[in-house]
Amino acid sequence: MFIALYAHFIGIDVSKTKFDVFLSKNSSSFSFSNDIFGINSLLKSIIPSADSLGLVDLTGGYDNLLVNKLISKWI
Repeated sequence: MFIALYAHFIGIDVSKTKFDVFLSKNSSSFSFSNDIFGINSLLKSIIPSADSLGLVDLTGGYDNLLVNKLISKWI
C-alpha cells in the first residue's frame, strides 16, 4: 500500500545563469536569474505548505546560494 505524504511538489532546475521552477499545485513554471535578485523574487512568489515537497537539481555548485537561502528561510 502506498501512502502519499505530499500533495504538491516544487521542482527547481539550476544552471549557471538562471533557475527554472515548476509548481505541481497549479502546473505553472517560472524562470529566475541565478543571483540574489532572482532568489529573492522566488522567495516572494511561492509559499510552501506542509503538503509540499521541494526538490532542487544540484548542479556543480551553481545551486549553493539558492539552497542556502531556501534553508535559512524555510527550515
